Amino acid sequence: MNNVSLLPPEIKLYRQSRQKMKFYSFILIIGFMVLLLIYFSLIFANVQTRSELTVLRNEKIILENEISILKKYEQMQEQVIYLNRTFEKIMERVPDWEGVLLDIGFNIPDGVWLTDITATHSTTSESIGGDLLIRGIGANNLLVAAWLEEIRVMSFVNNANINFVSKRIVDNHEVIQFEIKVAVKPGVYYSPFLKGGKN
Repeated sequence: MNNVSLLPPEIKLYRQSRQKMKFYSFILIIGFMVLLLIYFSLIFANVQTRSELTVLRNEKIILENEISILKKYEQMQEQVIYLNRTFEKIMERVPDWEGVLLDIGFNIPDGVWLTDITATHSTTSESIGGDLLIRGIGANNLLVAAWLEEIRVMSFVNNANINFVSKRIVDNHEVIQFEIKVAVKPGVYYSPFLKGGKN
């Protein structure tokens, strides 16, 4: 059977336009809701991005502070390197006077007495090490000569010679007055600015 509408065409048109209006209103509401959803999603993403940006800025500030602290250590390290180089330049020419004097003192034979020791280190750029001038008296020439030979084989000695020898009377005894000149090698030093004090 066929449906036949007995309604006048104006009412029909009115109903159809109303249905179209409802349909368009529905589409418009859904479109508005979609736009609202997109808008709030963008706001949420913006807030989240801003909070991440704030976290990154704080981390950047912390890192910059740590870098500035590390730069202080870098400057200290450069100062230590400079001090090491300066120390090495100064000490590469200086004898180990403590070791030299100890070796000399421990090897003085009986019958030899020291009256004076003068130590000088070289200040010229072409010579290194130093000189030790030893003055004293000995019971006889053999003791002084034997001690000179002991000095010559010591590890710090470049060269050792007697400058002069003379006889002298001390307390009614004849003794030998002598002067020995010793050329001393530079010592081996470890930098005090390195860990453990050694290179």
